[in-house]
Amino acid sequence: MRQITILDTTLRDGAQAEDISFTVGDKLHIAKLLDGFGVDFIEAGNPASNPKDMEFFAIAAKANDSVGATVSGGAAASDDAIASDGANASDGANASDGATLSGGTAASGGTGANVNAAASEQHTLSKRLCAFGSTRRAHIDAANDAGLKILASAGTNTVVIFGKSSLLHTKEILKVSAEENLRMISDSVSWLKAKGKMVIFDAEHFFDAYFGDNCDFNLATNTTANLASNTASTVAPNTATNTATNTATNIAANTADSFAPNLATNTASAVAPNTASSVVTSPATNTTSSSAVYALDCLKAAAKAGADIIALCDTNGSMLPQQVAAAVASVVKALPQCIIGIHAHNDSGCAIANTLMAVEAGATHVQGTFIGFGERCGNADLSAILPALKLKMGLFCGGDLASLTATAKAIAEVANIALPAHRPYVGASAFAHKAGMHADAVLKNPVSFEHINPEAVGNKRHFLVSEIAGRTTILERVRSFMPGIVSDTNSASDTKPTAGSSFMPNISQGALNKDSEELASILAKLKELEHQGYQFEAADASFELMAKRVLGVFKPHFQVRFYKTMGEFPSADDAMPSTATIEIAVGARTEIAAARGKGPVHALDSALRKALLLFYPKLESMHLVDYKVRVLEQRAATAAKVRVLIESADAYSSWTTIGVSDDILQASFIALLDSFEYKLSKEENE
Repeated sequence: MRQITILDTTLRDGAQAEDISFTVGDKLHIAKLLDGFGVDFIEAGNPASNPKDMEFFAIAAKANDSVGATVSGGAAASDDAIASDGANASDGANASDGATLSGGTAASGGTGANVNAAASEQHTLSKRLCAFGSTRRAHIDAANDAGLKILASAGTNTVVIFGKSSLLHTKEILKVSAEENLRMISDSVSWLKAKGKMVIFDAEHFFDAYFGDNCDFNLATNTTANLASNTASTVAPNTATNTATNTATNIAANTADSFAPNLATNTASAVAPNTASSVVTSPATNTTSSSAVYALDCLKAAAKAGADIIALCDTNGSMLPQQVAAAVASVVKALPQCIIGIHAHNDSGCAIANTLMAVEAGATHVQGTFIGFGERCGNADLSAILPALKLKMGLFCGGDLASLTATAKAIAEVANIALPAHRPYVGASAFAHKAGMHADAVLKNPVSFEHINPEAVGNKRHFLVSEIAGRTTILERVRSFMPGIVSDTNSASDTKPTAGSSFMPNISQGALNKDSEELASILAKLKELEHQGYQFEAADASFELMAKRVLGVFKPHFQVRFYKTMGEFPSADDAMPSTATIEIAVGARTEIAAARGKGPVHALDSALRKALLLFYPKLESMHLVDYKVRVLEQRAATAAKVRVLIESADAYSSWTTIGVSDDILQASFIALLDSFEYKLSKEENE
């Protein structure tokens, strides 16, 4: 089984995303999350570029220790050798958990790794961290380059340096000769190796250079006709034909557990030889050969200087999967002693596909950001790539998939962004079922509408409640918060109470099933409310309260006798202040409270909270997280009905409630009341 190493660049490439700004504390927090999850390398930033990254590495260096085995002294990175935790040190020799490839390691030639007897299974953050920088500046010695000096002193075992692999960038951006750029690559790698560092070389703009330094593949020297000729007659027959004959036929015949071995075999034996021989060695038919040859020369310079891993970068994110497969396969063939990696951007929407195709073509090192954010359109999303590698391709790589969803959510929280609900594997909607027939099928056999077990990636199945939901969906949703009253059978119980208002407050254990009138009552109320504009699929807490009210088992914790709000306009300080007064009753006691706020909803929230805290001190831990308003009838203008969603949270969980009305304040107050009632109900059940 091939082993794939994972480099996460959330803290470096991800930090270049719009609206992302990490503090030093944020970076340390995310680094610990990634370390706990188990990626092999954490690219944490460029210490030479800004004071923040310099401070981060200074703090991280204090925690540095020497625990862990070291593979050193001329170890060859060959035959799928992996420079990582649990790495294979040449020819399949296992270097034990916690091994780090460092100190004099060559990317070619030589065998026989020396494994330090101090091997340990303990993983340390300092061991995973990588400092990032560039090759030396032009026309100076590497030993005199300030950036390289800072990299070498950053306190990390591993450094990542990028260098140009494109003639266009070499001549027009760096404005140096092709020969000088090769020397810059070679000198930088060899100098860092002499300092005992493991070196990952990022070949910037490699794919653009490979295909003629042309992002859209329509350069004058590589016309559409030439591209069609090269791709259709050269790449396609070799990749597509072999994929069709090897991958497709084998996949069709193979089960999930035999998929990966066949895929790996087909890739290695079919894709690599064909793409390599047809693209790289046919300059007569490939007008981009001079650019491609130079790109390969850059890789060879890094390899000869001792680079442990060479990552091929789709820096502009312009590649399509078939191009990536062809290029990677050719490099794997040309540099068989090197560990080849892939670094993909998502400008064409293909970063995940490109990464997986690169692995199929022989890459054994993958770079990306944990939830895909990065410069422009983002980077390859590791939260989707890792389960694909492990669960679908049968490959071995670091990372605890059981904590994938939790880690993704935690990183999103630190980055102060919302994790999109529809993100594969880790999104809240990834295993959500709304249609009644789908939900019924999933309950009978999850494979019917789920491609993996949600628990494999730390997620969970979720049945959405709506007017199109069937009885099975509603039953399962009720089961999640009132398991005792749901029957394990699909038929009505002989002891079920007679329908009518009298049975609701005393609903018996196991009384609820697909055929029960109680369930029909919940479904009818749901459809009635959704017709009014409610949407419970995004407001589970309000649905739970509604269902309990229909069943007659809801006990209100307080009653609102009256409330009043008043705005003050104009305001001298532009604060738009409002005041709210509210009277509530809890049992036989009443309480009146008043509060000021930034707008009437804030004032109402503050007044209600002030009154309720006298009776329920635990509400102190509850706070409002998000507030959304949706106009439901746009043509009605200011007379339109509105839907308000309020997300609330305490120290342990979050929940969403909903309110709908022609009056935005009333809709907000309905959702606000439900948020407090849900919190109090939750406290009773804990």
